[in-house]
Amino acid sequence: KIAEEGLCGPITLVLDNAFDINTTIKNADAILAWKPDVFIEYGVDEKSNTMIARKAKEKGVWILGLDVPAEGFPFMGGDNWANGVLGGNYAIEQIQKKFGGIDKVDRVYYCWNPNFGEVVSYRMWGAHKVMVAKYGHVVDFLATPSKAVQVEVNNDFQSPWMDVLAKYPDDKNIVVFSPYEAASGGMYAAAKTLGKWDPERILLVSCGGDDLGRPLLRSGITDATA
Repeated sequence: KIAEEGLCGPITLVLDNAFDINTTIKNADAILAWKPDVFIEYGVDEKSNTMIARKAKEKGVWILGLDVPAEGFPFMGGDNWANGVLGGNYAIEQIQKKFGGIDKVDRVYYCWNPNFGEVVSYRMWGAHKVMVAKYGHVVDFLATPSKAVQVEVNNDFQSPWMDVLAKYPDDKNIVVFSPYEAASGGMYAAAKTLGKWDPERILLVSCGGDDLGRPLLRSGITDATA
């Protein structure tokens, strides 16, 4: 009302989705009830984004989808497939330099979060595509036998890594593709806890950059991020 009467400039409401689907839906309902002129939605789950987009259409609210599309509205974000391909190609270069070839690699991990939906999963599949094209079934977690493993994380970024690293206690040289920085940090924390962290033996590539990415890179935890 204050803005409508010209007593102040535009008002911005910012709510934190905290990478949580239920929080995202509650926040969207609050924003739509506020009747904004523009709704910039950064929700990481495709299904809830679709539901939010349909509610917005009913209320006549315009959405800009960030990172993950909101059905029927413009989308602005990174190219998830290109990020994965970029990470995969970088890993291929480093596998030779760091380990002396794929034969010297004990395990390749492809991490993903199923709650983020198909669009974000392209980060993993892009890396998977170029790795398999280069090295064949040996790095394909869909093939048997293979040294590749798919790791699923949700809101708990560390426990899944604890489980999978403990499953292969004799591994030394490891390649990791992580879809975002929190999962990379979880891998580092798990390896550190188990006494397996060695930056010379772990190639950790994040396929989605955010604010956490810079300190992880600068401290030598991740080797690269998109």
